[in-house]
Amino acid sequence: MRAIWIGALMLGAACAGAPQRGEEAAAAPPERAEPGAAQAQLESIFWHCDYVATTRGIDATPVRECAAATRELRQVKFGGNFHRMLEWWRENKPAQHDRIRQLRHE
Repeated sequence: MRAIWIGALMLGAACAGAPQRGEEAAAAPPERAEPGAAQAQLESIFWHCDYVATTRGIDATPVRECAAATRELRQVKFGGNFHRMLEWWRENKPAQHDRIRQLRHE
């Protein structure tokens, strides 16, 4: 339940344009999303942010960058539809988090 809440918080923060909280942590996304970034790049950044927020807390992420990547992904992949993105997130989160965990050897 906590993981769903944190993920929904990340999605909601991105939709609302959340301000950055505190200092940026060392757990930055693999790269920053550039305007018009490729969908694969946005998805990679999104899942990294989601994983770190779930495993270490939202304050361990660079919130501004994660929110920007999430907003851009929502536009590019889902035409701005939050509910479609939320459904996609729920369906794909376990596999994506397992993939990241294996890559990080955690």
